[in-house]
Amino acid sequence: MFSDPRLVVLLSALFVGLGIINFVLGQKRAQQAKAAGRSLPWYRQLGILTAIEYVLLALVLLLHLGASSHVLPQDLDALVTPLYIIVLIIAAIVLFVMLFFGLRDRNRSRPAQPAVATTATVLTTAEFDERRITPEQKQKRRERRQRAAAARRRRTGRA
Repeated sequence: MFSDPRLVVLLSALFVGLGIINFVLGQKRAQQAKAAGRSLPWYRQLGILTAIEYVLLALVLLLHLGASSHVLPQDLDALVTPLYIIVLIIAAIVLFVMLFFGLRDRNRSRPAQPAVATTATVLTTAEFDERRITPEQKQKRRERRQRAAAARRRRTGRA
């Protein structure tokens, strides 16, 4: 995969460093959330999951380096390949958990959008009371609604 083992070691060190940074930031966010009265378990905190993901990726790179450059003894070759696959599968699972919780939290934080956008403004009851509609306006509204209902019936063939 990589021709230069120094590059693999450098990337592994970068991933470990990013993992440590994300873990520290995740712990700080968890403490802030706990102080605000919201407590989440560790497996729902994206900062900590990201840190775990980075460390697992670093481990995958180091296992690949050890297997490809024959740094590890020949006796351990039988253990390295299954361990490599297991760590890679665990990293994929952590990634999918991160995506699941991230998308779910993103959708929850977004306000619900109306299914159909209308051009008319929706008034609350307080705003409606403040407007004081005159009887002539009520009559015009009633007639307009009746004409619209008749037009809908004509379009559907029920007129």
